[in-house]
Amino acid sequence: MSRQHKRTWQRHEQAVAAALGTTRTGAGAQNGGGADVCTDWLVAECKSWRRLPARVEAALRQAERSATSEQLAVAVLHGVGQRRENDLVVLRWRDFRAWFGPDNDPPEPGD
Repeated sequence: MSRQHKRTWQRHEQAVAAALGTTRTGAGAQNGGGADVCTDWLVAECKSWRRLPARVEAALRQAERSATSEQLAVAVLHGVGQRRENDLVVLRWRDFRAWFGPDNDPPEPGD
């Protein structure tokens, strides 16, 4: 399996940061190994993979088929035997931006 070129994931981080109205913090020692992108209310770890897990994509497509135009389609992923509070929520980037992007008010702390 061939490795991904370094610029591929860097471009991904830059695009996410620009869409959120900020700049990429980058990986590595210069930022303490922290998140790739940060805003006042959000910390994003950006990943770029050759293929997304098919089961995750299928779960999200199923939610999208059921959602109306006023509903946010998400897939909630649960590991059997794990605590539900640690489940993962997956949604499309375009939907995230539409609902939570810089043109919208960020959630209040504690909401």
